[in-house]
Amino acid sequence: MHMEKVDVKINKTISPIIYPILKRESKCNTNLNNSLTETMYEEVALEKFVVSSKNVKDKYFMLQNNDIVEVTKIIKYFNGQIKIEATKFNYSPMYDYPFTSDTTKIFYIKEIIPKVQPILINLNTLKHKCFVTPIGNYKI
Repeated sequence: MHMEKVDVKINKTISPIIYPILKRESKCNTNLNNSLTETMYEEVALEKFVVSSKNVKDKYFMLQNNDIVEVTKIIKYFNGQIKIEATKFNYSPMYDYPFTSDTTKIFYIKEIIPKVQPILINLNTLKHKCFVTPIGNYKI
């Protein structure tokens, strides 16, 4: 029996994933002026997390300025820019003793800030994804 050494080269390159990745274009365009310069999406995948306007586990975030928001829309403008429409919440520490829960980023979310219009934010202002669960009249 004769064994031959065979060199096999595979020329397959793996392309890096380019973020953000928009997913699930909204069929119903709910913006007031029915603009043709923007498209709504239900989800955008970023390098560190997924942002969703529909899925509860992916729609609450703390921003770079420490505001807590709920994502209501994901908008891609005709020029390629992607923004998030979000609603800000009032919040307070869940406890103050033996140290404030600000340290561990655990808060009571009291309510949406009254009479405030939704805000438009850039993707790079998202700091942390938040886990939200109802407790009595509050969410934490």
